[in-house]
Amino acid sequence: MNYERFKKKMMEQILDHLPEGKEGWTVKMEQIPKVNRILDGMVLVPPENGAVPYGVGLTFYMEDYYALFQKGMPLEQILDQIAQMTADCAPPETLTDAFFHPKSMKQQIVIELIHREWNQALLEDLPHRDFLDLAAIYRILMKDEERGYFCTTVNYKMMKLLEMTEEELHQAALMYMPLELPFGIRNFDNQFLILSNSQQMFGASALLFPDVLDMACEELGGNVYILPASRDKLCIERENPQRLKELQKMLWDFYHMGDNPDDMLSDQIYFYRRHSGQVQITAQASGCADEEGGRP
Repeated sequence: MNYERFKKKMMEQILDHLPEGKEGWTVKMEQIPKVNRILDGMVLVPPENGAVPYGVGLTFYMEDYYALFQKGMPLEQILDQIAQMTADCAPPETLTDAFFHPKSMKQQIVIELIHREWNQALLEDLPHRDFLDLAAIYRILMKDEERGYFCTTVNYKMMKLLEMTEEELHQAALMYMPLELPFGIRNFDNQFLILSNSQQMFGASALLFPDVLDMACEELGGNVYILPASRDKLCIERENPQRLKELQKMLWDFYHMGDNPDDMLSDQIYFYRRHSGQVQITAQASGCADEEGGRP
């Protein structure tokens, strides 16, 4: 069965597999921009009087389930698995209440950095701020004592419900994020640092916090190169022009020969001069990439 036929079968049969209490649900298939790629989402939507606010449904990405089908999982088993998740995926009541009262979430905003060019479709619906070759987007972070962290992306509709501007989102995130997700540095024999935060979530946003970068400079004793290992963490080395070309090749190979596009942030190396408060793209790094055959 090819992929298109698989999606059609899923749409035709899923509602018949839903458990009791899910009467009146509907299903639709949408192309959904996600960070670094666009996915086919089968969206199960409860009736208007359901517990999920703003008509939000549960989304299941067909690419993942087709991969299971290709590995031998029967279609019926996949349908039953999704049906069970419609019960298991319901957010805790405390979080659902928060969604019905969005103004209560104004002080729960964090920043995530994503690559601007790679995510143009996604950014069309999101308030954001350009930063070098990246874009800062905003997420609302909520914590449930039993199930950990939940987050939702702030789009223009949510921003209106919050009654906030992009500038207000940005300033609120700069204040809240270090309190809820404090940044930390791991030192590897004074050779390089790994910079992230307590939950390994959106840790690359440390690029927007000069005081954190100054701590890294103090740790290594000079200006630094910053390699975006992922959207969740940064790798930092002390400035060394003789090593720059080697670092760029390593980063270029990591991003363009790897198989995990979800975590990709940028194939550029950044430079931070101690106490300058400003991150820059390392000009020489772009030259090294060109020598390796240019950008795709």
